[in-house]
Amino acid sequence: MRNIRIAPLVMGLLAVWLIALGGHGQSELAVEQVDGGFAVSVVDEAGEDRLLFLDSGATHSLFFDLGPVGEGARTGETFRLEFPFAETSVEADILTPLTFMAASTVITVEDPLLVDRARTGLRIGDRIDGILGIDFFAQHFIWFDAARARLTLLPSGAEAPVEGTYSLPLEAGFRQVFAAADVAGRPYRLLVDTGYSGSVQLYSMTEETARARGMRVAVRRRDGARRFDGVLPLCLGGTCFEARVFAEPRPAYPGAEPQGILGLGLMARGAFGIDVQAGRLVLSVSGDN
Repeated sequence: MRNIRIAPLVMGLLAVWLIALGGHGQSELAVEQVDGGFAVSVVDEAGEDRLLFLDSGATHSLFFDLGPVGEGARTGETFRLEFPFAETSVEADILTPLTFMAASTVITVEDPLLVDRARTGLRIGDRIDGILGIDFFAQHFIWFDAARARLTLLPSGAEAPVEGTYSLPLEAGFRQVFAAADVAGRPYRLLVDTGYSGSVQLYSMTEETARARGMRVAVRRRDGARRFDGVLPLCLGGTCFEARVFAEPRPAYPGAEPQGILGLGLMARGAFGIDVQAGRLVLSVSGDN
């Protein structure tokens, strides 16, 4: 769900969110597969069920419609957010802290933002009430098991709950994390993004390079932009396999400038974990997946 990534107009205007998730032990939550990724069901302070999309590539966590809870939490302050892929920006309302329950786990969002869904231009289903971004991921070792539809919250630095995994170092950017990869013999810095349903997305690739790598060239009908796709060799942390790669000639969006995106489509070939505090991405995906 590429359009969910949000780049702020003013760096540092908001402090990194603090999210407390029911103690420091292990908590396992059921997740639901939705268009573009996974979401977790929670209950808000008014007892209403909410579905929150899990997006490690989002620089801020957002809420679209919280009814009376959202209205009562308005502080009167706003923050302007830029949505580069949708080519728009909106005023977001800063709310007072919100508390949700996910099964028996308490989730407290310290600095929530409320936005008008229609004005964002995001391609996200009406069932989704909000997005949990990198601030959520930064507080725990978040372990995804797509096959079991489970999300496990572990203490940072904990061992992976399955055998046969390997780790990659994560590089921290402004409210984003990146992993190093080798794609078709060239190094790339990839944004780790559970909100992107594809495997790998690259930017600033020329058509000449794409054709030399045997990639298919397509032209989008709506704007005439060119896009490339093909199966290319990919190496992560010394483990190599083939992956479906999409690429575009345009550069990455302003503000973060990743060279590409490592998406859910590749990571969810096996179970995987994101440990922002420890600076590691833990994968079980291999050439056999």
